Order: sequence, then C-alpha cells, then structure tokens
Amino acid sequence: MQDSAKSEKSNRTVPLTPTAVRLLEGLEIERNSEWVFSYENGERLSYEAIRYQTIKACEEAEIEYRGEHVFRHTFATNCYHKGIDVKILSRLLGHADVNITYNLYIHLYGDGFDELYAALVSGIQS
Repeated sequence: MQDSAKSEKSNRTVPLTPTAVRLLEGLEIERNSEWVFSYENGERLSYEAIRYQTIKACEEAEIEYRGEHVFRHTFATNCYHKGIDVKILSRLLGHADVNITYNLYIHLYGDGFDELYAALVSGIQS
C-alpha cells in the first residue's frame, strides 16, 4: 500500500466484473477485513508475506515464480490481445503516456507484421 500514487494519472478507478465483486464481497464476509490480502486478525499482509504465498503457490503448481508484477503484465497483454484500445488500456494501467504501455506490454505480441501480411495476402487471393 502506498500513501500516494506515482503521478496524477496513477489516481484512477479500476472497474471490476460482477464476478470479481462477488468474490471480493465473499472474502470480506468470511474474514471481516477491509483488505483483500490479510491475516486472520484482519490486518493487511505485507508485500513480503504476499510474495511468500505466491512463491509457495507456484511451487505447489510446479510453475516458475516470476514475481507479482506478472499479473499486471498478463492482464495488460491479454486486454490488448483481445482488442482493447491501447489508449483505454494505458489509462486503466495509470500510465502518464500511451508510449509507456506500448513499450512495456504491447511489444510482447510483436510488431503485427505477420498478421498484416496474412491479411494482405488473403485479400489479394479473394
């Protein structure tokens, strides 16, 4: 938890799906805590505690631990891959500039040349 955001653009509202809201509400009822990640007494987990739990979950699932930020990267790249406009995605991620989003996340899907070529070839053959 941070006292303030990195920049003015970092202050934002993040929309949740109805399923996410329902799951979060269920957590609050079970534990009676304002924190999503908390100890049984309701106090929030430290970053180190969350990191430890993530490492343990990866070990149990027999997958490589890549840090907590991987969830943000996965979300961003999946949104882009599903057609979410990069300007909207950039705003949702709290980036001050859309180029940050392009440089950090979009490059993971390449430059799109193969898709462009395939579309051009299929258009010519039609």
